[in-house]
This record gives sequence, C-alpha cells and structure tokens, in this order.
Amino acid sequence: DALDENIFTVALDDYPNQTLPLQDVDDNGNPITRDDLVAIPTLSEPSILFNLQRRQVQHKPYTRAGVVVVAVNPLRWITKLYSSELRRYYATTLVWRPSV
Repeated sequence: DALDENIFTVALDDYPNQTLPLQDVDDNGNPITRDDLVAIPTLSEPSILFNLQRRQVQHKPYTRAGVVVVAVNPLRWITKLYSSELRRYYATTLVWRPSV
C-alpha cells in the first residue's frame, strides 16, 4: 500500500528518557519558541510542530515562515487578539517586516 511507504516508526528506546530530542533548545536544554520558523537551526517537521504548539499555548496563533504567515486556529476566543495594538504588531512584525 502506497500510504504505508510514508509511515515511519521511531523506537523510543533508542533515545535518552525514551523521548525524542527537541532540536531547538538553549544551552540549558530549555525549549526556544520562535516568531519565525526560519530561525529554527535544524528545521524539521517535529521542530515546526513543537514551535507551533508552544505558540498556540501562548495564545499566539500567527507565526512567520520566511515570507509566509502561518495561522493556526486558536480553537477559542482570544481576548484582545484583534485589538488595534495587536493588529498593528502583527502587521509590522509578521506581515510587512522584510523577510529574514
């Protein structure tokens, strides 16, 4: 089946503490959340998804990926998400900011 060719199994026993390593961490091993996915040193599907999930928890549904804005459905109303101040912030830092 063609679908099975796209399925990969990872043996967690091969990793310390049986967890996959985070690829975007500071010198102390703390995860780093980026405003722009291009800034992730080792860009991979897990590092992208982890970053988007962290931003979702922080109520930040918009993230840049170079010249593209990634929007994640917040699944709830975020108070002041579309306030004039926040719209201006997103417009200047995510939409109209020159790409990295």
